[in-house]
Amino acid sequence: MLLIINSCRKDKSQNLPLSKTELIAEAQSYFKDEIVNLPQLNDNNLRHSLDKTPLWDKASTRKVSIGEAVIVPIKYEQKIKIGYEDSKDEKELEKTSYLMLYKDKKQKMQAEWVTLLPTATSNGKKFVGTLIIEQWDGKFKRGYAIGDDEEVFSIEPSGEQIFKKIAYKRREYCFTINHYGYISVGGYNGPQQLLGSESFCSGTANNGETEKTYGSSEGGGTGTEDYTYTIDCANVINGTAYWDYGCNTCMGGTTGITECLPPEYVCNCDCPEEDFEMLDASLNYEPKWGQLGNKQQIKNEVNKITSINGFNNLSLKNKLSNLQAHFFADRMYTRDFQNNLIDAPNSKFVDRYVYTLDRGWIDMHHFFYAAYLSESYSPLIAGIATSTAEEIQGNITSLNNSSFSYEDKPSNLAGIDFWQKYHNSLDNGSLDFQTAIVNYLTLLNAKEPTEAPNFEYIPHIIDGLAPKNKNYKGLTGEELRTLAKESYCKKTLQAKMNIWEAHKKFGYSAH
Repeated sequence: MLLIINSCRKDKSQNLPLSKTELIAEAQSYFKDEIVNLPQLNDNNLRHSLDKTPLWDKASTRKVSIGEAVIVPIKYEQKIKIGYEDSKDEKELEKTSYLMLYKDKKQKMQAEWVTLLPTATSNGKKFVGTLIIEQWDGKFKRGYAIGDDEEVFSIEPSGEQIFKKIAYKRREYCFTINHYGYISVGGYNGPQQLLGSESFCSGTANNGETEKTYGSSEGGGTGTEDYTYTIDCANVINGTAYWDYGCNTCMGGTTGITECLPPEYVCNCDCPEEDFEMLDASLNYEPKWGQLGNKQQIKNEVNKITSINGFNNLSLKNKLSNLQAHFFADRMYTRDFQNNLIDAPNSKFVDRYVYTLDRGWIDMHHFFYAAYLSESYSPLIAGIATSTAEEIQGNITSLNNSSFSYEDKPSNLAGIDFWQKYHNSLDNGSLDFQTAIVNYLTLLNAKEPTEAPNFEYIPHIIDGLAPKNKNYKGLTGEELRTLAKESYCKKTLQAKMNIWEAHKKFGYSAH
């Protein structure tokens, strides 16, 4: 039996390949020194309690997703069959399980006890059933239940016995695998009996989005069946993505990545490993990919509000309130079931950020909010209020990441300055907002987003790793680039690849 979870494909060899004999000898030596004497779990699981012996004389090697693996059949002290409860289809444990040894991507040897239990609907082209991956001592590592329609459930052992094939409890899918064997009396085996069972439960089907399994569950037992079922490193069923060791990332398939990071995106640091791509925290704001604009694009956003029927009849205070509300918009990203990076349903397509030589990045929401407070109270109150708000956020753990974002205070000061320069003309109607905003951004030397020193490092997902700035002077030039790269380099490699993917797939502007 063969089940392949093809989570990655090794394209670039880091070491000269060993021969089949050398691979098996190395694996056997590791098993003897590190694994064989580990105590077995005492968990009342019959399968775990069986003495088992690897048949090294029957060991073979097989090309798996992360390189070469050694596949070793297992002989158990007792002939045991396993099968789903209420099913007459049973499999001999010796023919549906095996020991697999391989080196992970850090070149550390791994040993795993793999057990496969197909259902009656499995065939030579598609595996349907349960895959259990454990340490040799029986400690559970991970498992999957794979359905007829290619649903993939991550499963975990259940502490309670389930005596129905399918039970729904708290949105869980549960099933039981029975252990069958013979009790010997006077040297003769009696009829087959139910000797034990084990149960597994999972959440709802995740449409192929399993945790990454870098080749560890690929292999085969000693049976004659041959099942092939693949999940690539982008977690797509039967996908074509592969792990590239030169880039140290998942490429191809639905990832949108076809080449390694360009030099400007590479950090020479001891960066963290992988993590899951997080969703945006709603209060964490900094210049974001897909919301960057130039002077004309900011003018166009302003025009969306000022052209609304009745806008000119509003007081200046309400006009500024409507403008700050319009720019209080966040473009959000997520991934679909095929791992494609897409706009989230709640995305708002507003060009919100503009880069200037005088004040660095300007957040137009902060800008118009400070102008609104100046009109409502006074420039002094506006300055105190916006500064105090940053201090409060900085002292609240859940809001700390959003406090003193590097564009916040310069944007607040720019908004107050804008109000002081133009509020009389805007109030008496001698100047319209579109002209006023273009004039003011011209005074600040607004530039194209591509001219910003940190352009390559601007994220699409906000994770709190961004430069902080407690001064009203904006970050510009080499200072901005240096601080932005420092923050960027603290991100995981996968986060960096995700940023580059977004840069290639989406424009920097919302329009």
